[in-house]
Amino acid sequence: MRKHPDCRVLLVEKTDRLYRNLRDCVTIDDLKLELHFVKESLILTNESRSSDKLKHGIKVLMAKNYTDNLSEEVKKGVAPKPHNAYGRHMRRWGT
Repeated sequence: MRKHPDCRVLLVEKTDRLYRNLRDCVTIDDLKLELHFVKESLILTNESRSSDKLKHGIKVLMAKNYTDNLSEEVKKGVAPKPHNAYGRHMRRWGT
């Protein structure tokens, strides 16, 4: 967008496809673009209603939560797990 200053419209499928962290939100906001969220039927500009901006802000936080949760789940999947000789987890008797 900085290389093409005449382009002021950004077309996006959904909010979580555009933002992965809050820094992305601030960066894109500083560019003063017109954002079109296709699947959410939302066009966001500087003149948008405050309720639309609020809903958008909540969706940005939800996208951040999704990314953080995905990271936690991946870390859980990579963490070493106790295995028996056959590679399957078995509980001890009486636990």
